Amino acid sequence: WSEELSILLVEDNPVNRMVAERVLGRLGFAVDSAIDGSEAIPLVKAKRYDAILMDIQMPKMDGFAATNVIRNLPDGIGSGITAHRAATRTRAIRFVARSRRIRT
Repeated sequence: WSEELSILLVEDNPVNRMVAERVLGRLGFAVDSAIDGSEAIPLVKAKRYDAILMDIQMPKMDGFAATNVIRNLPDGIGSGITAHRAATRTRAIRFVARSRRIRT
């Protein structure tokens, strides 16, 4: 594809975040990260993401609350959110990659 796709990764575990960032980066995605929902919301307001990979259990604001806020933002900003736990992260990354016809 001609333009780099942007992903917001919302993950509180630093090791999981680092692994996901590397995998997504190697797949050619531009990745921004947040450690919880309260950090993710301002990022989503400031930038349009092609997909958001949202952890479910996080401190301050969990993935359910953050997803609810993001989906209710104006201009359809909140489309393309996948909520996941660490065990399903790989499947979520593969789903995003397949949606762009990339092999993982």
